[in-house]
Amino acid sequence: MAINPPPKTCLHCGQLFHRRENERLSDFKKKKFCDRSCSASYNGRMFPRKITISPTGGILPCQRCSAPIQLKRAARGGYYKRKYCDSCLKRSLSEHGTTVIAKNTKEYQAKRINVLSLTKAELFSRRKNWQSARTSIRNHASRIYLASGGRKQCAICGYSLHIEICHRKPVSQFSDHALISEINAFSNLIALCPNHHWELDNGLLLLKELDAGLGVAPSDRSV
Repeated sequence: MAINPPPKTCLHCGQLFHRRENERLSDFKKKKFCDRSCSASYNGRMFPRKITISPTGGILPCQRCSAPIQLKRAARGGYYKRKYCDSCLKRSLSEHGTTVIAKNTKEYQAKRINVLSLTKAELFSRRKNWQSARTSIRNHASRIYLASGGRKQCAICGYSLHIEICHRKPVSQFSDHALISEINAFSNLIALCPNHHWELDNGLLLLKELDAGLGVAPSDRSV
């Protein structure tokens, strides 16, 4: 039975707001505002960014190279604080192992990892840990499945509110030399609800049973 909690009052505008359809009860209990606009307005007023009053018209020297910095003016008066110029900021980040690259540039595109061209071993070696590598494979599999026109519903029960893109042949059964393009091939992907995904991972659901027509017939499957 669905629980309908009483409405809550927005901290910013004071209007009542109700729990939305399909919204989890735990998420509704945490909400304090009716929408994001009220949240941004309230937090911007209650927790403003630090500003400084500059007697030199918003121009201060960089603390590293003494080059003049034009501070950004705040709407409520004064200027937003800043310590370093752009060059010194990039140099400081570079010294700490962080690289600042503008998006939509050739350098940025060259730095991006083309997951499809990597092998399983290469992808795992480039990620910080095992979980990060598996997350990359799952996210890429979801993009491949949706971009290829796969059905957004469980292939067995037809549930469509939440689906998970699964691998018909598990990632662990591929060799380290297998390409990600082979692992995430559309023919190796299938959409299942969380329950049937768990059954597949735990051996309670066999793919040959699925192909035999327990859910969607092989001729009708989009995977």
